Amino acid sequence: MPPKKTVTIALDGALTIQRAEDLYHEFLKKMDTPSHIKLDMSHVTSMDFAGLQVFYSLYRTLQESQRKLDIENLQPSVKEWFELSDFASILEKE
Repeated sequence: MPPKKTVTIALDGALTIQRAEDLYHEFLKKMDTPSHIKLDMSHVTSMDFAGLQVFYSLYRTLQESQRKLDIENLQPSVKEWFELSDFASILEKE
């Protein structure tokens, strides 16, 4: 079995509806071969529902191909979105 490849993607700024489509396409380009994606959110300043939808879509895409998603360094304002949506508990179960 080939070694598992991990790719870390650092995000920054506001993850809002204005960036959602571009962000999702950026993720798709970077996830051709990795079996594990880490998202570093330490420089993300805010997020809205569209931003959360991008993460959920990415999670589902990776899950369908038996790959893993880790989201690290959530800022308090962004972490609140994950907790309110219960997406945080989905990620913790992996």
